[in-house]
Amino acid sequence: MNAADVARCAAGVDWQLFAALARRHRVQGLVYRALSQAGLPAAPLAADARRIATDNLRLAAESVRLHRRMAAADVPALLVKGVALGMLAYRDLGVKMGWDIDLLVAPARLETAAAVLGEAGYRCSLPSPGTVSLAEWHAFSKESVWRHEMSGIHVELHSALVDHPLLLPDVGAWSPAQLVELSPGMVLPTLTTDTLFAYLCVHGAASGWRRLKWLADVAALLARGDVLETERLYHRSQALGAGRAAGQALLLSHRHFGTVLTPQLAAALHADRTARLLAWAAARMMLDEEGYDAAAERTWGTLPIHLAQFLLLPGWRYRTVEMRRKLTPDPHVGGSRWAYPVRVLARRWREARAGEGGRSRHAPRAQSDGRFKPDQTAPL
Repeated sequence: MNAADVARCAAGVDWQLFAALARRHRVQGLVYRALSQAGLPAAPLAADARRIATDNLRLAAESVRLHRRMAAADVPALLVKGVALGMLAYRDLGVKMGWDIDLLVAPARLETAAAVLGEAGYRCSLPSPGTVSLAEWHAFSKESVWRHEMSGIHVELHSALVDHPLLLPDVGAWSPAQLVELSPGMVLPTLTTDTLFAYLCVHGAASGWRRLKWLADVAALLARGDVLETERLYHRSQALGAGRAAGQALLLSHRHFGTVLTPQLAAALHADRTARLLAWAAARMMLDEEGYDAAAERTWGTLPIHLAQFLLLPGWRYRTVEMRRKLTPDPHVGGSRWAYPVRVLARRWREARAGEGGRSRHAPRAQSDGRFKPDQTAPL
């Protein structure tokens, strides 16, 4: 990029708003690095980038400490996402934002792993102490949340990576692993690239791809290989049970990060109307045309995610299990997974009727830029 290109990119940009959007999508470290390399104004994100780098050093040291403690207690454990993924995808420990450590153990070793965390200074914060047992909670949820009493670092202790039993059914702590060197003497085990790609797709889809952070990780991981490797990873994800989450991720990554697809794979993905619909819906949530509203994300934002989850695998068996999963009472707070979005919708409806809130249906909408119409084939 020459000086003229840099000046053209910088002209007319509200850099404070730009920084706010980067924070919403939790990509401050990545954006700061890119802006600095291009000679564009990066100062608004400098403090964020420094904090992310510092936090990642703390998380890296703590991840290694916990891995060694688990190994000493004979608890096989994988460190998923986090600093290990940061090194794999970006070759840099300091740019991928993270706030916790994802620790995956086999269900049979859950109690022992919890004891190790307790000895390491952690206390369980979800479920709250005294509400339900750890076993009861993990029968409902794939992870519990633990907080270190001194450092404030959070650990998500996973007995599974996915809540739905038909998504990635054979992926767990027993899956093949690869070792990632964070620095000399600091090595962590994580999922192999094949399994990691499939999991990142399902994880992003389960959260509606609300943040560019998750898609950026997928795109960066794919950028390590060539176009044939991308196609191989997709087919492998189907064998692992990632379903349409992988197609959705590739369509989004191709459109927004320039991931190259083979003509055969592109044709197959665009032939799947449901995958295109999922990609279109995710793009609308991720790149909200009408402006970002944090309160709306916590309320309206949950319902499309719940609905999209019914489409990740074909067939009524999957949908029946998903409906049963959503209607299962939460042992911690009572009510099903549907309870929160339904309560929110009811409250918003009452507010709209009373004229107290909600967007008027006559309010102007921003013009669409042509992103992922459900029945439109995007140019490749």
